[in-house]
Amino acid sequence: MVSAPARRQQVKDAPVLRVMRELSAQYPRFGYRRIGAYLERPGHMMSWDRTHRLWKLAGLQVPRKRPRRRISSQRPRPLPATGPNQMWAYDFVFDACVNGQH
Repeated sequence: MVSAPARRQQVKDAPVLRVMRELSAQYPRFGYRRIGAYLERPGHMMSWDRTHRLWKLAGLQVPRKRPRRRISSQRPRPLPATGPNQMWAYDFVFDACVNGQH
């Protein structure tokens, strides 16, 4: 059974939790501190520890960033040319016409 002061606290926290959930859905990369700053705009002034308590109570968390894909060290390297016509260059890019145009 929940005591009367705890029930009053739940009633007091309900609108803040609703707005906090909306903001965290709108801005998924924001943590409790920045959401707390956004909560101050419509008039929900509160301390950081209360913001953190409500954030944990709502079960909210910032999703983990996925790690960047790295090039494998076991990726096969191109072999050096061992004979003629195995490697071509882009010489035609640097060619010029007789009149000097590229």
